[in-house]
Amino acid sequence: MLKRIGVLTSGGDAPGMNACVRAVVRTALHHGVECYGIRRGYNGLISGDILRKVLRYIRPYWLGLIGSLVLATVYVVMSLYIPILVGNAIDCIIDMGMVDFPTMGKYLRSVILCAVTAGLSQWAMSEINNRITYQTSRDIRNAAFNHIQNLPLSYLDRNPQGEIVSRVI
Repeated sequence: MLKRIGVLTSGGDAPGMNACVRAVVRTALHHGVECYGIRRGYNGLISGDILRKVLRYIRPYWLGLIGSLVLATVYVVMSLYIPILVGNAIDCIIDMGMVDFPTMGKYLRSVILCAVTAGLSQWAMSEINNRITYQTSRDIRNAAFNHIQNLPLSYLDRNPQGEIVSRVI
C-alpha cells in the first residue's frame, strides 16, 4: 500500500486547481497516506533532491543520452526540412504542361532521403532511450535491494514488509 505521495501542479493558475489538490490531499489523508506538497510546480521538483538523485543514476549512461539528443535534433531538422523541399518541388511546376521533371525528381528524392533519415533517427533514439530507462531502473532497483539486504534484522522485524517496500517506492 502506498504510504507517501507528492502533490504538485504545473505552477500556473487554473480554475478549480486548488479544489483538486485539496480533494487529493483529503482523500490521501483519509486512507492514511502521507502527503508532501511540492512548491513552485515543476521548478520545485527540479530544484529539489529528486532530480539530483535520478541524475546520479543516469550519469553512467551520459554517452547514450547525448546520442539521443543528437538523434532528436536530426529528426527535428529532417522533419522541418521536408515541407521546404516539397515547396521547392511544387515550384518546379511552371505552367500547365511545363514541368521541370529532372529538378522535381531531385527534390522528391531528397524528401524520401529526409523521411528515411528522420524515421531511422527516431527509431534509434527510442532504442537508446529504452535502454537508458531499463538500465537506470535496474540500477535503482538493485541499489534499493542492496540497501534492504544491509538493514539490521531488528529493523526488518519491527516494520511490516509492505511498509518497507512502500518506503523504497
